[in-house]
Amino acid sequence: PGTPLRMAVTFAVSQAIDDLSFAFRLIRATDQLTVYDGHFSDEELGLASLSPGQRVTVEYSFRANVTRGQYYFDVFACYNPTQRFVARLRPAGHLTIAETRTWGGVADLAVSAALQESNHRAASARVVAVM
Repeated sequence: PGTPLRMAVTFAVSQAIDDLSFAFRLIRATDQLTVYDGHFSDEELGLASLSPGQRVTVEYSFRANVTRGQYYFDVFACYNPTQRFVARLRPAGHLTIAETRTWGGVADLAVSAALQESNHRAASARVVAVM
């Protein structure tokens, strides 16, 4: 968990188009839970209108801060005025996380644990059952 990764996706343009969003999703394979769903506008990526025959490669950089399991990526381009997919690749790739710390959940919080030394005596506690 936490390893920096990159995924590059190339889109081939077949007709003139603008006003797109490019999505990057991570899905847990066992139950189809959407772990991440991020969208990037064409403006954010510095794209103007696209022309037929043009190829656009979007590189996604990320850290895989998820717990053990099998995941897959879903990437797509969406035409914003109609919210229709104009390109989609699912699965665009697979991710396997092998670790032994977690037993549930999806996020790796990079939690650590340590004993704290103390100069004070530990207080004793007693449990009394009341009947």
